[in-house]
Amino acid sequence: AEYMGAQPLAYADPELLDAGLLPTIEFLAEHPSGTFVTGAYVRGIDYEDAALPYLEFNEALFGFAKFPYNATGFELGAFLFANFSADLAAQPILQNNFFFLQKEQDPELIVVSNFAVVPEMRLTMMSRIGDLVARSGEAMFWRYDALLELAYSLRGTIDYATAIWIMEFLAPDRAPGYWTEYLVPSDPM
Repeated sequence: AEYMGAQPLAYADPELLDAGLLPTIEFLAEHPSGTFVTGAYVRGIDYEDAALPYLEFNEALFGFAKFPYNATGFELGAFLFANFSADLAAQPILQNNFFFLQKEQDPELIVVSNFAVVPEMRLTMMSRIGDLVARSGEAMFWRYDALLELAYSLRGTIDYATAIWIMEFLAPDRAPGYWTEYLVPSDPM
């Protein structure tokens, strides 16, 4: 079925669809999060998705994966996973099979992620091929939350040098263990 000229459910894992764990096309039509233009869901700079009900699907999706669910991890100021190790441990269990909406709601901040936060695009990641590609993401949700924590704590004071410092938050001296214990044990950079 089509939605805004696209078929986001065509990519979703059939097992999740058959179990009734994902939104229907009708649900998507009732809760649009952007306009589909040339392969992408486009949203304006004033977009806020805090009121979208997609997170309501997460408890059942986490249950399906037999992974503990904590709704507060999806709130601004909270971490979905306490640290990068917890995120890495969750990835092969949860894979891409949950909604993670944009937490950043400050009009003066733009935080970019390497995973889909637009619900319709997130649905296209809930597939076997999406899960395969996501394995190279390296603690994506923890990194997003950590970056957001830094940006919010420094908002109003961010100049060029501070922006560079924020972007380098995974430097070995600032994220002990991330490089040496996980990514490249023999070479911290």
